[in-house]
Order: sequence, then structure tokens, then C-alpha cells
Amino acid sequence: MVQTDKQLLSFKVFINSKKRAPKIFTRFFEKQFRKKFSLMGVPINLSFISSSNPYSS
Repeated sequence: MVQTDKQLLSFKVFINSKKRAPKIFTRFFEKQFRKKFSLMGVPINLSFISSSNPYSS
């Protein structure tokens, strides 16, 4: 995970497959960030990024 913007609090989360990133992942990350950094009421933008596996056939 990397932070892409400080003003809008945006993050890119790198995962193996975009199809495997259900809505519950987004909710989990948001809740954990809000709890850990006391960000109640602050909008958080998460985007899930996946890439193809070069070793798969």
C-alpha cells in the first residue's frame, strides 16, 4: 500500500487479483485507518491495483 495524495488522503492497495477485492476489504481498511489514526469523518480514497502474473500460463 502506498499513499498517493496527502490532501485527499488517497491510497493504492496492491493485490493479486482485482476480482478478489470485495467491498468488505474497502470497509476493513477504512475502519482500521480511522481507528489507528483518529480520522473520524475524514474521507479516505482507496483504489485496488492488480497486475498480471508473468509466470502464469
